[in-house]
Order: sequence, then structure tokens, then C-alpha cells
Amino acid sequence: TEIVFVSLGTVKSLSHTVSCDGCELRSVPRGYFLINGNFVNSEIEEEFGLKTSFSVTEDNVTVAVVVTGLPLSDRLWIGVEIFCCDTYTTPIAKNWEIFILGITSVEDVNLSNDAGVRVLSWSPPSFFSKDILQKEKPVYNILVNGASIVNTTNTSVSLNNLSVISNCSPTILIDIITSVGNYRSSKNETFRNNVCITNLINKTKIYDLTEGKFSTNIIFQYLCSIKVCSATCLISIDYGNGTISNDSFQVLPSNKKSVTVSQIINGLKPGSYTIEIACNSTKDILNFTIIVPSNDSIIHINSSLPHSFISTTISSVREGLDGIGSTSSNIVDTSPVT
Repeated sequence: TEIVFVSLGTVKSLSHTVSCDGCELRSVPRGYFLINGNFVNSEIEEEFGLKTSFSVTEDNVTVAVVVTGLPLSDRLWIGVEIFCCDTYTTPIAKNWEIFILGITSVEDVNLSNDAGVRVLSWSPPSFFSKDILQKEKPVYNILVNGASIVNTTNTSVSLNNLSVISNCSPTILIDIITSVGNYRSSKNETFRNNVCITNLINKTKIYDLTEGKFSTNIIFQYLCSIKVCSATCLISIDYGNGTISNDSFQVLPSNKKSVTVSQIINGLKPGSYTIEIACNSTKDILNFTIIVPSNDSIIHINSSLPHSFISTTISSVREGLDGIGSTSSNIVDTSPVT
């Protein structure tokens, strides 16, 4: 039995030369791979926290072992049995005793944000190889969005008032590098930060007598978990005949958590339109349908908008919903940051 040391997360190749003399050879010798006496399959690999590969040529067997997860023990026995002949005879056996070295990564990483106080916490590694002295404490290097902010032996740190975290960023990237002696492990997590969603409030249709076309006024709420930051909203109109038009408009920043946005789409002819609005590339997409009736079905016709508003483009409302003149998407703050 050959003794081999394997570090967590590294590849260790084990090779053994086979001599198949005294019998009629098959094209390639038949080989079997064992861990602690068990023939290897995916369940055995998962149980022992290993990933293995096994190849046999006419005169050599190669085994590659990677310790991928948390091993049951820091000591394993790995073996191969090679059958050279076409009939099952006594196999050629080779065994290795594997000692696993290193530490696993931290566990249970959590980022809390209670009353505006961000605290990052985690649990220590659950596996330490036996060559690590018990008195050696793990040292954790905390990286936030790629910047190292602290080295600590504690299992929690405050992330308040860090310049590397923007209230406008939708995510926070966390890396925890654990060091004990000469061993290292790392853990990467991504947490949601300022998450914004859109909620449709109302949609109205207005008919222009002179042009014979409709406009629709879309009013929606833009709600964020921390505060409203400058956002680009993409608007897509599917005309149902294979034609799709795209445009964009801006949501202005605010110190509040919620704003109401009003957007007018002009020059709509009779038909059914599917409209999508997505702000800041979020997966939260506002999707709805506008049905414009034919001219013959209109009983009461009112020219509710000045003719200067009627065009085939997408434009913003010229006055804010609170009656005060504003620009861009004409935002009205509705709920304060707490």
C-alpha cells in the first residue's frame, strides 16, 4: 500500500503499471475502482466527497482523485483491481492510502440588514485536517465587491459605511478567504442589495379627433428596497403584426423608496398592443396589453390632448402628477426612506 497526501480541491493523479503476462489479452484490460472497499459509483463519490476518473491502457492504469466536498474522514483507502484476461481470474491489485489535507470553506454565510445595519456572518469550516494544531485559529479575509476590508478571527463583521457598497447597486459580492497555517479555502456569495420592482397603477386611452389616433397614459410605481436611483427604463411595443418598436426613458433619482412615473405613448391605431417596460435590466418586467377600438366603435369623441402631443413616438408627460412642472419621467415621491 502506497501512502499519498491529497489537498482539498486539488487533483491528485495515481498511476500504476500493469504487466499482463501468461494469458490471452483482451483488447484493453478490465479495471475496477474502489474507495474503502466499495466499488465506485456516483453515490459513493458523493458520500466520500470525491470526484474520480479511471482509465486503463494495455500496460498502465491511471486514477485521478479530486476532493470536492466534505470528506467523511481525513483518511481513505483507494484501490484498483485489473483483470488482464478474457476470463475472470485473480485480479492484479493496487492500493493507496490517502490522507486528506487542508480546510473546507466557511458555511452558512448570511448578510442581514435590520434597520439599515448590515452585518455579515458565517460559520467556521467544518473540516480541518489533523496536521493543523488545535490552537491555530482561522483568519478570515473579507472582500466586498473585490476590495479587502478586514482580516479577522471573528465570525461576523459590520458592513456599514463602506465606500465599496453603493445604495444604488442591485447586488453585493462577498468573498471569504479562510487561512489556517499554510492552508487556504474560499467561499463566494452574491446578495441582493437595492432591489427595485414596478407596479402598474393605471392605464388610460385618449382619442384625438383630428389625427384619428389614440394615446395611452401609463402610470406605474417604481419601488426600491433602499432608495430610488437613476434608472433607464426600456419600453417595447409589439404591434401584433410582426412589428416591434423600442425606446427608453429615464427615472430620476430620489431619496425616497418609491416614485410614481407617468409615460405617454402616442399615435396608436386600432388594434391590440403588448407593452413591456423593464427598468435597469431588472427581471421584473411590467407587461400588459392595450386594446384600441376602431373609429366606428367610438361613441363619445373628445380631443383631450393638445395636438402637439400627438406623434408616433414615445414621450414623457410635460407636467408632474402633483401639478408641478417637471422633466424626464416626471416623478412624484410617494414614500419616504425609513
